Amino acid sequence: MTTYTDTLPEALNPDSSVAKRAARRRWWLVAALLIAPLVLIVVGVLTLVIILLAQHGVAMARVKQEVAQIQAAGEPITTEDLHAHELVPSGTADITHLWLTALNSLDEKQFNLDAQPLPIVGQREVSVLSPADVAAAEALLAKYDVTVKATLVAAQAEGECRISVKFEDGFAALLPNAQKSRTLASLMKLRGRTALARGDTEQAVESVEALFGTSRALSHQMLLIEHLVRMATASMSLTEVELLLNEAQLDDGQLKRLARQVEALDFQQGLTTSLIGERAMGYHTFHHMEQMSLGEVVNKPHPGEGSLSRPADCAIYLGFLREMIAASREPFPQALDQSQAVEGRLKQLAGSRNPLERYNAMVTLLILPATQSSFQATGRNLAFREAMRCAIAAERYRLAHGQPPQKLGDLVPEFLTAVPSDPFDGQPLRMKATGGELVFYSIGKDRKDDGGADNNHSGEPDVCVRLMPRKK
Repeated sequence: MTTYTDTLPEALNPDSSVAKRAARRRWWLVAALLIAPLVLIVVGVLTLVIILLAQHGVAMARVKQEVAQIQAAGEPITTEDLHAHELVPSGTADITHLWLTALNSLDEKQFNLDAQPLPIVGQREVSVLSPADVAAAEALLAKYDVTVKATLVAAQAEGECRISVKFEDGFAALLPNAQKSRTLASLMKLRGRTALARGDTEQAVESVEALFGTSRALSHQMLLIEHLVRMATASMSLTEVELLLNEAQLDDGQLKRLARQVEALDFQQGLTTSLIGERAMGYHTFHHMEQMSLGEVVNKPHPGEGSLSRPADCAIYLGFLREMIAASREPFPQALDQSQAVEGRLKQLAGSRNPLERYNAMVTLLILPATQSSFQATGRNLAFREAMRCAIAAERYRLAHGQPPQKLGDLVPEFLTAVPSDPFDGQPLRMKATGGELVFYSIGKDRKDDGGADNNHSGEPDVCVRLMPRKK
């Protein structure tokens, strides 16, 4: 019996071999169209994984190379290295225990309560103490006599102090002794002002020397915040020297003692040391990302050596710190210029429109210290130090010659080996004489000569030290 399909042409007959082959070809085509995108996606993902693994390997190699160079230079990069740095070098007297005795003798919470109504250590700041202030200050100094004596002993000792820090806590490490050092400095400042009010010039000078000692105790600490505290106490010391120059009748021997304290201040080495320490702390953080939470550093115990999960980010961090450390070793003002250039590139990275660039440097942008402001603060203290050297030399000149110098060159070579340079422009430091007042000044961080203008001794716009006309 002949069916309808038997009358169709072979190509149109679904039961024919030709039609079946055509149907199979269509199914293969449909399958190919469906599978091809999936294959391309898989290939793309695999390619991306291979690229990322290759980049990860390259970044790991960069980090290892950077770390090898740091270790070859004998600089710390791990927490173990930082702890090794806390050991005082052989042949140098270790006076850490003396400073810890002074620090541990002070109950800071109770001291703050006792000091609150007093000037200098409390809520008020005055230049000259009233009789009532002197009586209250003497009572406070008597109550904390153990701390005062321990601080004097530590400040007069020769050697180095290295106060231990729990570096394993990363950037969340607590630094109670740094804050206590500021309290010791304030206590010595009060002692000096009290002695000055009583007319005891020698004890006032001794107190300022001890104040310098509290700054010197932090000279070998490894963290940037410790460097900033050290500079704050040193700045306090320099301010007290300026007060003594204007309010006390110092002899040449006392002036020489103060000059030695001022000249011994090495702020630039402190900046370099603290940046080296910050680099090691950042390297530790990249191995312990559990110490980062929602963009903040948290104090979590570390589970061991850790692993480097963001090598590209770490390489960027180490690169920035390498450049900042190199800049810190340049003479000022070149150090300022180089740090500003590095800071500019960091800001450019932070503001990049490429989200991948920002992601690759995410942790770097979170933990990199405020390096530019640290350079500026260091420059300000350098300027303050150099201006104070000139002021002390000018007072010694006045004692020797019966009149103040007419220009800075008059102090060379009798009292200065050379006219100091301004760390903000490299030019000779400025001196201005007005109505019997001598002003020694640096142009400050705005790098503009404002004629020795200094708003409330803030170091802005110019960094100044003033010698007032002598009282008859």
